[in-house]
Amino acid sequence: MQSQGLLKGLFRKKQPAKVATSDEKYDLTLICSYDLLEIFTAHLFGLYFMEAQGCECYDPQDGIEYKTVNQIENTMSDIIDEMKKQLSKGVLELHSFDSWS
Repeated sequence: MQSQGLLKGLFRKKQPAKVATSDEKYDLTLICSYDLLEIFTAHLFGLYFMEAQGCECYDPQDGIEYKTVNQIENTMSDIIDEMKKQLSKGVLELHSFDSWS
């Protein structure tokens, strides 16, 4: 049975993902504010892509170009330490998630 309406496109056969060749390069930009959780999440994505795809990671807010996984892991560790410190002082600012809008 073929679906009709808004969901029509969800039930078709999926095409295989295109695999990038070694000479193809893409930029992924994650935009975050001063919120430590946002900054941590951006670094976490950077770490994932460094490990999974051998990508480079650049933090324009601090002007840091991460060449190794250890570098970004150390920064993430510093962010976690700062979040713990702010949490213990009762000043950690996090956004509560209400809904997708």
